[in-house]
Amino acid sequence: MHDFLDYRTLAFVFVLKSVLQAFALLYVWYIDRQYPPARKWAIGALFFSCAALLALVSPDTPSATLIFGRNAFAYAGLFIFGAGLCQACSLSFPWRFFTALIVVGLSGEMWFAVHPSLAARIVVFSTTFGIGEFLLAVCALRTPAGPLRGTLRIIGILLMTEAGAALFRGVSAFQTNYTSIFERTTAQTVFILVSISASFLLALALAILTGQRMTVLLAAVLDNLDHGVAMFGDDKRLVISNNRYAELYGARPGELRPGTALATIIARRIARGIFAGNSPHRYFQDRTTPALEPSTELHHLSDGRSIVTSRRPLQFGGWLTTHADVTAVQQIEAQVAYLAHHDSLTGLANRQLFGDRLEEALARLRQTGEGFAILLIDLDRFKAINDTLGHPSGDALLARAAQRLRDCVADKDVVARLGGDEFAILQMCDARQDTTSRLAVRLLDEIGSAYDLDGQRVIVGASIGIARAPDNGMDADQLMRNADLALYRSKADGRRCYRFYDQDMDAEVRARHSLEIALRNSIMCDDFLLEYQPVFNVERGQVCAAEALVRWRHPSGTVIAPTKFISIAEETGLIVPLGEWILRKACSDAVAWPKGHKVSVNLSPAQFAHGNFCQIVESVLRETQLPPAQLELEVTESIFLHSNEASLSMLHRLKGLGVSIALDDFGTGYSSLNYLTKFPFDRIKIDKSFIDDFGRRKENSSIVSAIIYVARSLAMATTVEGVETVEQFELLRIAGCTEMQGYFFGQPQPVSALNFADWERTLSKRVA
Repeated sequence: MHDFLDYRTLAFVFVLKSVLQAFALLYVWYIDRQYPPARKWAIGALFFSCAALLALVSPDTPSATLIFGRNAFAYAGLFIFGAGLCQACSLSFPWRFFTALIVVGLSGEMWFAVHPSLAARIVVFSTTFGIGEFLLAVCALRTPAGPLRGTLRIIGILLMTEAGAALFRGVSAFQTNYTSIFERTTAQTVFILVSISASFLLALALAILTGQRMTVLLAAVLDNLDHGVAMFGDDKRLVISNNRYAELYGARPGELRPGTALATIIARRIARGIFAGNSPHRYFQDRTTPALEPSTELHHLSDGRSIVTSRRPLQFGGWLTTHADVTAVQQIEAQVAYLAHHDSLTGLANRQLFGDRLEEALARLRQTGEGFAILLIDLDRFKAINDTLGHPSGDALLARAAQRLRDCVADKDVVARLGGDEFAILQMCDARQDTTSRLAVRLLDEIGSAYDLDGQRVIVGASIGIARAPDNGMDADQLMRNADLALYRSKADGRRCYRFYDQDMDAEVRARHSLEIALRNSIMCDDFLLEYQPVFNVERGQVCAAEALVRWRHPSGTVIAPTKFISIAEETGLIVPLGEWILRKACSDAVAWPKGHKVSVNLSPAQFAHGNFCQIVESVLRETQLPPAQLELEVTESIFLHSNEASLSMLHRLKGLGVSIALDDFGTGYSSLNYLTKFPFDRIKIDKSFIDDFGRRKENSSIVSAIIYVARSLAMATTVEGVETVEQFELLRIAGCTEMQGYFFGQPQPVSALNFADWERTLSKRVA
């Protein structure tokens, strides 16, 4: 057989094209090491080279082992190369078909190695290899639509060419008759050129594909950035930009092609009315100046947006610029800054902003001598309204009160909500004392006017404390402290008024502080005593109970009445240990009393705030051995203003112990009748304020009679406090009152002086 291509020539061609292809694909892998198909192409090309080298160095009659090894390298290279190509085409690799093809090829080669036939081996190898390349060409031509589809189709055509050459080599393996040497040489030359050219162009196409992939990835990254990006060359022409850059400045399609002059881009932008500053000409000059050093600028554009522009010069010439729209960020920052310095409910300045404005006013005072005034404002009885009507109504009341405060002050003045129902005004305009007084009067009138809260007419008052600078201080803390002292004085003087700070208030505060310290020490030392005032039962004509009244033996030797220190004890929380001492002492004293005589103990709302009060009562009764029925606890309506449900639960638990519950000072709070429906009190105690003019004022007499009637209807006993004259006693007895107490029946006495028999004899003669 005279083959038109001898074995050595074929091996040499195979080595040449494989080595060239391997070097090219290794370089492709080097420039894009993160691309898996490039790695597989390079490895496949290396396997091809190994197979070609084995074919070149093998003898004319190679052994079966050498044939198997050489072809195994070739088929493995085709397998790996094909896997990489299918991955680049986003197609599944037909590995089962390739495996079967390799098995067939290797089996045929081994058969003809045993039965030597060079032509047969060439036919088997070339045909199977050509079929494999043809299949890969079909995969490349079927690439889905995408930016790399064109290049992949070219790769498919080149693979189709190589497959055709291989199949032609297989078909012509048994060709023996050539008319001339020229014909044989021409065929050999054409085959070599086609094979080498196809391999070279394939490697080039794969390199181009890798570069295109990097370009596509870069474009995808750029177009998915939130920032606009543009690169300009030394000639001030556009090199590349992303879609966001065009969106930011409203560029039309085609306006930002590579090579477009920067001056043209900026001129079109200005023509659309987009520029920063007041001068479009100045903006044009600034934007068309090359970036010689890094810079970052914030531009407030004419359309209201804020753009941060960063420009960075590049080492190879030109510059890169990024553009970020920070309008939304600035709006959020402005909102956060506003919320950080303003009250969210009323929109007024908060404590932080008020403090800043106060410091600014003090700085201005030191420079110009311009004085100012601070007005601290508390809404009177706001908590009662908040708890009675609910928090939404309370919030609505605060918002409307804040608006009224705004309406009363000048534009330069600062109105702030310091917290809860406490407001403050920094009066900057004409802060003379008479002007501030007129402002305070107007504030009292406006705040004191009625509010309509969802159909309910509500009236609150206000207490105002005023400190003036520089008269009352030159320091922010001192001024606020002095205004707070003045506010405390206005509350002490009956509320619904204003007071200016004066130096006497400091002395009062120091005295109060001294009293608080002494009270705290006295609680630790048991410097208290109890006195008892009798409660007279009109129907039976005898004393039925005694109310425990605490007195304070001050270290100075003076005995202080509860009206002087109970409020301090409640404000400081000392009422809790003091109240427990009173309860324990009263129960201990009452154990020795005649059977049927109760002891009444007053409770503070602060004691109810402690969840363990029931356990305290239970423990005291157990320790003192006092029968629960002999103890009566007096509560006021104010306990319901703190936590209505919790207070009712506490009262039911106390009543479950067998203790009597009395509602003290009835009629002086809010919604008194409503409380009678919520809890079955054993007794109602009518406040002394209704008794002072009883018999002389028709209104008082009617109210007391009505209360007695309601109590009788609800099966509740009534006790009238503050009975001091025979006339009051007779009128109340006629009105149906069952029990009374007051100085008419006896002064409070210490337990050592108690004698119920003497009390009853004296009272029997007095009321006879």
